[in-house]
Amino acid sequence: MKKTLIAAVLIAAAVLGLAGCSKAAKADEYGWYHDFDAAQNIAKRQNKNLFLLISRSGDDEDSADAKLKIFNTKEFIANVSKDFVPVNLSFTQADYQNTIAAEGATAKEQKAADKRAEQLKKDESIVNRYIIRVTPAIVLLTKEGYAICTIPYDRDITTPEAYAAVLAGKQENVKKFNELAAAVKKGSSKEKVAAIDALYEATEEQFRLNLYDLYKQVPDLDKKNETGLLNKYIIQSAMGKSYYLIEDREVINAAKVFADTGADERLTLEERQQMYYSAGYVLMQTSNSDYELIIGYLQSAYDVNPNGDLAPTIKQIIESVKQQQAVYGNKPAENSKTNEQEQQKDAK
Repeated sequence: MKKTLIAAVLIAAAVLGLAGCSKAAKADEYGWYHDFDAAQNIAKRQNKNLFLLISRSGDDEDSADAKLKIFNTKEFIANVSKDFVPVNLSFTQADYQNTIAAEGATAKEQKAADKRAEQLKKDESIVNRYIIRVTPAIVLLTKEGYAICTIPYDRDITTPEAYAAVLAGKQENVKKFNELAAAVKKGSSKEKVAAIDALYEATEEQFRLNLYDLYKQVPDLDKKNETGLLNKYIIQSAMGKSYYLIEDREVINAAKVFADTGADERLTLEERQQMYYSAGYVLMQTSNSDYELIIGYLQSAYDVNPNGDLAPTIKQIIESVKQQQAVYGNKPAENSKTNEQEQQKDAK
């Protein structure tokens, strides 16, 4: 049956969670790569797309069944490899267990465990880009790693031939995204911004964060806002940067990114208010927060646009936070590592 993967929502519309471990830089006996970066490099050299399969081993009957009947067959690999480099990130309980060295481990064994933990974190970041919640999951990607579309798992598709037909039905979409991906690399600054926006709008919302390295260029490409898109991507860039800081457990710095964006006078009053509010919101999601800092950000959100639609709600939230402060006292916000340690203690 399908297995729900662990996910933690920490920032508005941003979902975190899921760990994995890539195993090798070479294809396995079936033809699958298990190192995303290696597979992407091959895709770039061969000018192919990526067929990303995310699965679980040991406790997921759907993943096991799909691999047995379709994905690990010679027929499937031969067909998919014409246009795609197949890469499989498979997760097992052993992956997590192997990141912890046994008591009394040698320095060599500890180093090996640390290396596996580092690989888990790397693969966690890769899979988080695509907001995967159930397995098996299939995402078609351009060679740049831009998400084209997902192919939902269907128990009724049980042969390589049937799956080949499904994949063939995605070819127009694949062509479209490759053309959009190529367009962002050429033309004037204004044309590049327009191309980035076209790719952004064509991309499903859950996958847009993966375009962060592209759209964060827009404020520099269009400083005079000739395209009318500057504000949109100032905000999206702040969202993207904050997401990755939160992923690294740097919540305080993530909040500061929002606050700094709120101070940007190029934005409308409504946009600035939303950014200041987001700074406070991020901190309110942590268990170790500085009430004074939260109140400060929320007050800035209110003050920048006191007549805005959100102002009454923000004012109520400020009062609520002040009540919590009166009960619990102010607790200075600490950096990410401390927050992460506290979460680990709570989990135990």
